[in-house]
Amino acid sequence: MSLQPHIALLIAEQCSDLKTVLHLMQTCRQMHGLLSAYERSVVKEIASLRQDPFVSTPSGFLLTSLDHERVLTEPTTFEYIQEIDMRGRRITALFSPGSLLSLTLEADRAFTSLPSEQMAKLTTGLQRAAMITDRLADTLADVMATTKTLPGAPDQTNAMVRQTHRSQLEYIADELSPLDLAYLGTLTDIAANAYTTVHPALAGDPFPWPRIAAFKEALLRQGTLVLWAWMGPSSTLNSDSNAGTSTGTDRHGTSPSPPAIQKRLAAYVEDVTRSILDEIEEYESGKGTSSSEDFDNETLILPGLYRTVKEAFSKKTDWAIERAPQEMELMVLWDIRH
Repeated sequence: MSLQPHIALLIAEQCSDLKTVLHLMQTCRQMHGLLSAYERSVVKEIASLRQDPFVSTPSGFLLTSLDHERVLTEPTTFEYIQEIDMRGRRITALFSPGSLLSLTLEADRAFTSLPSEQMAKLTTGLQRAAMITDRLADTLADVMATTKTLPGAPDQTNAMVRQTHRSQLEYIADELSPLDLAYLGTLTDIAANAYTTVHPALAGDPFPWPRIAAFKEALLRQGTLVLWAWMGPSSTLNSDSNAGTSTGTDRHGTSPSPPAIQKRLAAYVEDVTRSILDEIEEYESGKGTSSSEDFDNETLILPGLYRTVKEAFSKKTDWAIERAPQEMELMVLWDIRH
């Protein structure tokens, strides 16, 4: 016996993931037609159940992160829910027991031998910080949706990238609490420590700090796609602790990226990191500005996001910026112990 249309829609709107909706659509032709016709309302209801409003852009648009070809996704399509689902599964997998990030976290002097309850709370806080990095990356989608234009000519693309950077700086400085900043800074530092163990060029580099700084910046600008490229289960670049998870799905339901996609993803992130490294060198040579009054001057390079995280934390807590990383760590420890 078939369901009445309004009952079928109610069921679809209460689904927690896209996979369940697609299974419903495959039950019969009528169901497929019904859910396709009401895609907008179904997606809206599922998104309200799944997504934290705090990490949503004002426009609601997202950038896809399946591979290096990141495209704009409207908040009214099933692809939108697919992206939310994939991000959630990836973040869970990245912090799962035995993962590179998890092992790096456990080896950190500040978090070694934490009781399991405190480690679980720490992991939850860092996962939320990972969601914030995706929110920062989605700023480009917000700019594209707001201007109603797509990147085309170089001058147009450069203007959009600069506006995105400015919006990211404003979000960090104005929207994030000291505790948000503390977890975000801690995540960036832990991820950078993990990065040093998987990047072949860093193994014998006596001066690795510029590349590490560029990686931190790439993570804040591009989101968890950067972590997945280097530390995802299918990456041939990560540690042996992830061996055996390169095919099928893991226990979190996350399908490792096919080798060809993973290779392109890693190459994309490497290009981004290298470009940021050049930008940092130019900034430090005197071609940049840290004053918001000069942000309209397109000849000057804008400050980095990681620097802004530290500055925002410093201003909101009255700690000197040189102490910011240590005080962020201490604030996180206080949070997980109380």
